[in-house]
Formats: sequence, structure tokens, C-alpha cells
Amino acid sequence: MSLYALIPAAGRGARFGTLKQYVPIAGRPMLWHAVRAVCMPPVESVFVVLARGDREFARHEWNGLGASVEPLYCGGET
Repeated sequence: MSLYALIPAAGRGARFGTLKQYVPIAGRPMLWHAVRAVCMPPVESVFVVLARGDREFARHEWNGLGASVEPLYCGGET
């Protein structure tokens, strides 16, 4: 059986003042730690739901986490 994970990360960080999913923790974006937590067998792919205009995701390294990581640029406003 194939398993897939879906991580919602399309927030704008309006209350936080910045895109909190990319705030660094231990040298990596906070989102990386969330993705890493679900990248283990039997999960084959992790789909990260991002805002349509997200440009930050592509600036980070997502390979080598144990599963394929695929961005989906279809998140809503809130």
C-alpha cells in the first residue's frame, strides 16, 4: 500500500510578521523539520501545499529526506 503525506504551509504569517514556515531552526526552515518528521517509510511522497506566489520554497534543499517532496502551489489566502 502506498502512503502519501499532505502538509499545509500556505500561510502568510500576518500575525507573526513573516512567513513562519521558513523561519530558521537549527539552520533549516521550520517547514523542513515538519517535512522530515513525516518522511519515513511507508510514506512515498510528501506534498507541501503552498501559496500560489510562494518563491521561498525553491530556495531550500528538500532532497535526501527519505521520500519525494513535491510542492503544490494551490493554497488559499488564509
